[in-house]
Amino acid sequence: MDIIWDGITRAETLDKESAAIRHALADAAKSFNWPRVCKIIIEHKDLANSTRPSGSSLFAPLHQAAHCGASVEVIQQLVDLGAWRTLQNAHGERPVDVAIRTQHTNLLAVLEPALSMGVQK
Repeated sequence: MDIIWDGITRAETLDKESAAIRHALADAAKSFNWPRVCKIIIEHKDLANSTRPSGSSLFAPLHQAAHCGASVEVIQQLVDLGAWRTLQNAHGERPVDVAIRTQHTNLLAVLEPALSMGVQK
């Protein structure tokens, strides 16, 4: 899987359709509508780590999942779809830090960034 983050956080850098899709994703994540979140990410793989355009929190879907205490299965599905465990929000928090702050300690194992040692041949 390719690692994707387009770095777009400001609404004025997006066309109307792109902004609407990102707002729909942010709305679905904020309302904990995980089937909708996953559907949008599957349709727009490059948005797995996106935030609300011009939003102040810089919460990506994985941050929202950690914040609300989503199930381990939801967290894993987001990671499998390309969500970064190391992406920081506006306060420098990774999703695991959000889970700690909100006392969702059952999510720490799945949210803790995993060190991957690439094997070169």
